[in-house]
Amino acid sequence: MPAKTFPARPDDPDDLVYIKSPLDLKRKARPMRQAKFNPVVAAEKQLDLTSREFKNWLKDDRDSLARAWKNFTDCPQDKAAFVALNKAVHVIKGNAPILGCETAAMLANPLATLLERCTNHDRVEAVVYLAINAICTSIEKNLPTSDKTIKEIVAQMNKLNDKCLKTKIQAACRGGSSCSGSTCKAK
Repeated sequence: MPAKTFPARPDDPDDLVYIKSPLDLKRKARPMRQAKFNPVVAAEKQLDLTSREFKNWLKDDRDSLARAWKNFTDCPQDKAAFVALNKAVHVIKGNAPILGCETAAMLANPLATLLERCTNHDRVEAVVYLAINAICTSIEKNLPTSDKTIKEIVAQMNKLNDKCLKTKIQAACRGGSSCSGSTCKAK
């Protein structure tokens, strides 16, 4: 049954159209009128259910990352395996902070950059492996962002990112561009 609309009242300055719901909304509000209904308890119960669902989403993302890493290590030359790994890292990078796991996002951010910048993945494989294990562990155990090991892994990835960026810039400069500081300009 569609909603019914009513024209604006003559004294209404905004010319609003009023809509009457086809559903009886009093039935929806009835539990709140009960003497024993506690809205705080009901909200906490719903929040707990939502929290468990979010944690399952993040665990699914973690499992997807582990599968993508395994597929990539089985065949590092396979472009599809690399794309799947890169996508899995980006999914965690985006979802983890929203779902309450800032540590995984803190690790995934430089890892995503590392995967994009470094073309020779053999040289950074150990750090990528370490970062992926740290991401999975941080999701599993909800590690704090202040963990010293996590901070060290992030620092190592940032150093590698800088080296990879410098290597890319130098390669571009040798390819016919002129270098100026940390950038290249086409000739």
